[in-house]
Amino acid sequence: YKNIVEKICKIVCSRDLSDKDSKRVFKKGTSNLVSYSDFNNIEELKLLVSFIDEEKSLLDLIATQKTISDNDVQFLIGSESNDNRLKNCTIAQATYEDKNHNKGNLCLVGPKRIKYGTVSSLLKTVSGSINEILQVK
Repeated sequence: YKNIVEKICKIVCSRDLSDKDSKRVFKKGTSNLVSYSDFNNIEELKLLVSFIDEEKSLLDLIATQKTISDNDVQFLIGSESNDNRLKNCTIAQATYEDKNHNKGNLCLVGPKRIKYGTVSSLLKTVSGSINEILQVK
């Protein structure tokens, strides 16, 4: 996971969290979704990719979620997202924070049957690493 953590930290730590008008979504790995048998229906996959491509949809979904505390991972499974395009998905979300208490979110989109423990550990590790870097930046 070290390579993944380093890449994500580099992207996240290069932006200014205090600029509230510059909400941005950095997407990576969307093409990996085709490797999951859960997404073998091309029409459902197109809907999912359209959701991911629409920055506003993802930002709106994140904004409607309850605030999660540091080092927690929140999972939205299937219909919990209230978006039909995500009915066969899980979205895992963790937060990070800079020294001025500006927050950002990490989200992972995958099939319902992801390895929840692995995803939770990964997001906790990445958000923890980002927190450490941003606290001194």
